[in-house]
Amino acid sequence: MRFHFQLAWVLAVLIGTGCGHPADSVLNRPRLRVAPAVLDQYVGTYRLASGTHFPVVRDGDRLLGGTPPQELFAETTRKFSSNQLSGEFNFERSGPGSEVTLRRRLGKRDEPCPQINPNVVADPTRRVTVGNFKLRLLIAGTGGPTIVLEDGIGNGIEMQAELQAQFANVSTVVAYDHAGTGGSDPGPLPRDARRIAHELRLALQNADLPPPFLLIGGSIGADYVRIFAHEFPKETAGLILLDPTPDWERLIAWAEVHAPIRVEMYRQFARDSEAMMDRLMSVQEPGRTAEWAALETTRADAQRAVPLADIPIVQITGAGGRQTIPAIDDKIRFFDAWLQQYLPSAKHVLAPHSGHSVTTTDRQLIFEEVQRMLTMLRPPTGKP
Repeated sequence: MRFHFQLAWVLAVLIGTGCGHPADSVLNRPRLRVAPAVLDQYVGTYRLASGTHFPVVRDGDRLLGGTPPQELFAETTRKFSSNQLSGEFNFERSGPGSEVTLRRRLGKRDEPCPQINPNVVADPTRRVTVGNFKLRLLIAGTGGPTIVLEDGIGNGIEMQAELQAQFANVSTVVAYDHAGTGGSDPGPLPRDARRIAHELRLALQNADLPPPFLLIGGSIGADYVRIFAHEFPKETAGLILLDPTPDWERLIAWAEVHAPIRVEMYRQFARDSEAMMDRLMSVQEPGRTAEWAALETTRADAQRAVPLADIPIVQITGAGGRQTIPAIDDKIRFFDAWLQQYLPSAKHVLAPHSGHSVTTTDRQLIFEEVQRMLTMLRPPTGKP
C-alpha cells in the first residue's frame, strides 16, 4: 500500500479533533485576487538564507515564485502560500518607499529574504550532468565529510534554506532538486529511491565531491538515504534519519501486539492518508508525482536495505504531544523496537517540540547531533 506514514498521525490529530480533511485546506484554500499594480511591487529576486535565489514574477493577475516559478496564492494582499512550495510568503516594507522584503514562514520560524540584484549577487546553485540530463545542486561551505540533505518525494533546495546555511558553517553541504522537480531536468522512469540514489551518487561524483558522505534524510527521505547507504556502503560515513516514515505493515503487526485498541484506527488512517496524498500529488511537479507513484517499490527496497555497514546512525523522532496523543507514543515505541531489530547500533533521539517536521521545530537539536557526528567522523586535530 502506497502512503506517507506520518500523514496518518496528522489525520489522527486533525480529523479526530474535527479540523476537517488536511487536503481540503491545501487544495480548496481561498484565492484572493490582488491588483496587478500591487503584485508588481513584489516582483524581484530574493535571497534565501542559503544564498539561493528566489525569483518572483507576475503572470497576468498571478504571482509566481521559485525555480521553476510556481503560483503563489494570495491569502491577503501581502501574504501568499503555494501548493508546491512549503511555508507562507509575506511581502513587507519597513517604511514608505523602502524596498520590499520577503519573509518566509516555515512552521513557527520566520526567514527574512532580502531583495537582491541577481546581476551583482551570484546564485550559488549549479546544474550537474547526470547521464543525459542535469540536476540542480546547491553546494556550500567547506571541509568534510560532505553533508548531503535528502528529503524525498522531491523536496529540494528551497525547502530548508536556514538549515543548509547552518550546516555550511561546519562542513560542505549539498542540497539538490530531484529529477523532474525544481531546477532539475526530468529523469527516466520509474522514480523509485534506488534509481534516485544512483543519480545522486553520479551527481556528487561529477561535482567533484569526494566520499564518504554524511547523509541526512527526513520523512520518506530516511528510506532514500538508507537505500543509498545499502547500495554504496564504502561511500557512506554516517546517517541521520529525521522522523522517518516507518513500514506500515510492520507498524500494524506491532500494534496488534502492543496497541490492539488502535489497530483498526491505523488501518483506516492508512487508507485515508493514501487518498489524501493522491489528491495532493495531483497538483505537484511531474517528478514528485512520479516518486509518489513509485513509492511501493521504494518501500520494498527500503525493507531490503538492512543490515547496513558499521557506521554511526542517529534517528531523531518527533515526540511532541507524546503525553496526550497515543498515536505519537505508539510511533516512538514502534521505532524503539524497529531500531533494536534492524539498526541496533543506532542512537534514538526524541525531538520534544516536534511532530513530523523536525527541521522546523527542533533544528538546534539536529545541528547538535550533526556536530557530534562530524566530531566522531573527523580525524583528531593535528593528524591527517
